[in-house]
Amino acid sequence: MRRAVFGLFVLLGLMGPANADDGPPLITITGASISDGIGPGGDRASLFEVLGIQFDDAIAFSSADLAALDQTSFPAQISGYSEPVMVSGPLLADVVATAGLEGDVAIYALDGYSAVITADLMAEARPVLATHISGVPFMLGGLGPTLIAFPQTALEADAELEALQVWAVFHIRVD
Repeated sequence: MRRAVFGLFVLLGLMGPANADDGPPLITITGASISDGIGPGGDRASLFEVLGIQFDDAIAFSSADLAALDQTSFPAQISGYSEPVMVSGPLLADVVATAGLEGDVAIYALDGYSAVITADLMAEARPVLATHISGVPFMLGGLGPTLIAFPQTALEADAELEALQVWAVFHIRVD
């Protein structure tokens, strides 16, 4: 795990944001139709390499990039909290669309956990790529840098959605 976390920091430094004032990338989005994005980098010890994730091109989003998108807030039951808490961030579908992509997504966490969210489910349940909980940004080492969260009403209607609430999200692959 220590090697994976080190690889993440090396990778973040290699990828560099489009504008240095925006801060380091938080999320890397990959998909077959991305061109002229950032390459995978030459660091063979990166977290992508450790987790077996391969791609040719990617788009990186910094916290400023994510904050520039329309924000959605709602209560959600999040692992580790006894009661629903307020989460906020851009709709996952909006992040994918901003990257110029469409389709089902595979969400990857820093610990290697992954889950697939279909395009239909994104449209129906409207999950967010949460960047804040109760108004406070997620921290790396906690549930951050970002978390997939579904509205409490969707979670109550379908308990299986809880397994799709991936925390410590760093990569989204669009198929």
